[in-house]
Amino acid sequence: MISSAQFCSTVFEGRAPTGQVSISCYVGGVRNSGIAGVSEDELVEVVVDELSTLLGIKGTPQVVRTRGWSRGLPQYTIGHAGRREFLSTSDQRLAGMFLTGNYLDGVSMAACMEIAGKTALHVSALLAKSDQSHVRFNNAGAGRG
Repeated sequence: MISSAQFCSTVFEGRAPTGQVSISCYVGGVRNSGIAGVSEDELVEVVVDELSTLLGIKGTPQVVRTRGWSRGLPQYTIGHAGRREFLSTSDQRLAGMFLTGNYLDGVSMAACMEIAGKTALHVSALLAKSDQSHVRFNNAGAGRG
């Protein structure tokens, strides 16, 4: 049932006491949508059992938090590449329209930051070009108060 796991205490310092780990597990999605209907206790049991099987983790979690989002992560379905291409060129069809986000090229934080950075550079370059080509000086009114 686990579709992915992030070992938070390995990636970020101070996320777990010494000798313990913090793991965020993601379950459900299009392939396992039925899990959304189970109780919180059942969900935790499924995840703990799977972590035990996959990683040999023993014992019970010290802290458990669950959150449910019925549409939490974008699902890249057939035709996504064409949609991505269409969306990434939106500024060519509508000046000033720039789209960015996890629905384009990746749901991880690193992918989102990379996409946002590229979009920001693109916007910045277009603004710089626009500023240069549209600057007009009108000296006829110079000196008027």
